[in-house]
Amino acid sequence: MREAEVIELVDAFIAGAVTEERWTHAAHVASAAYLVRTRGRRRALSTMRDGIQNLNRVLGSTGYHETLTVAWVDLLAGMVHEGRGEDAETMLRRVLAASADKQVMLEHYTRDRVMSEEARARFVPPDLRPLPRPDYALRDATPGDAERINAIYNHYVPWSSCTFALEPTPIEERSLWLSRRHRDHPAVVAETDGEVVGWGSLDPYRSRGGYAATAEISIYVDPSEHGRGLGRELTRRLMARAAEVGLHTIIAMICTEQRASLTAFSREGFVERGTMREVGRKLERWLDVAVLERRV
Repeated sequence: MREAEVIELVDAFIAGAVTEERWTHAAHVASAAYLVRTRGRRRALSTMRDGIQNLNRVLGSTGYHETLTVAWVDLLAGMVHEGRGEDAETMLRRVLAASADKQVMLEHYTRDRVMSEEARARFVPPDLRPLPRPDYALRDATPGDAERINAIYNHYVPWSSCTFALEPTPIEERSLWLSRRHRDHPAVVAETDGEVVGWGSLDPYRSRGGYAATAEISIYVDPSEHGRGLGRELTRRLMARAAEVGLHTIIAMICTEQRASLTAFSREGFVERGTMREVGRKLERWLDVAVLERRV
């Protein structure tokens, strides 16, 4: 495909004006690859997700599949990244040749997993071979990150037991929290395509002086980035920072319903020391909290 042809295709796709006959696998691939190249992975994913669902409505189709949409954008983003410096048409030829077979996704997923109802409804990570990982830039949080940090956190407040907050945190409160960070208790963020997509912090475990060498860790990741190892990267960065500032023990307090979080922290060397029964109430039920610790 020539670049001008792909630009026209993308414009028609976004407008919901692509015919069913024209919207082939190659058209999917070319559109997504060009969007990744020109807009970055996250904006490309958002455009593809919205465009496919809009086109399905126009064509009377009900076939949207979240995992395939996300996985294909991730796969194509890796291919585009490999060809940095290529002109657009060279990139398109290479990517179209490499992804001509729709079954390539079965190198990453078993058929049962990728075709499950869960995979249709939300992104599930591959169970065979990892997808290309996005480039995350980790850095210390700044006051300008307050809005994105708050948006990621508040996303979970109404429906998840990963936080026991019952009301969204006001931006003024988050800005104050961020302004009071200091060297011993840092907050870090992860960016991709210039947008903060995850954050973590070390906070004082208790106010009494004897606890000064102990901190509590918190990690929150934008749901669109789940399953890509970002939580692990944030945890490792914070553990490195804990060593730099002379902390001795890091505590993680995790609701026992959050099995994925418990597994993730265990893989990073945290050891479960006990469970506090029915110490929280949210979502019309009592909740238990597991206490995990790790020496720095």
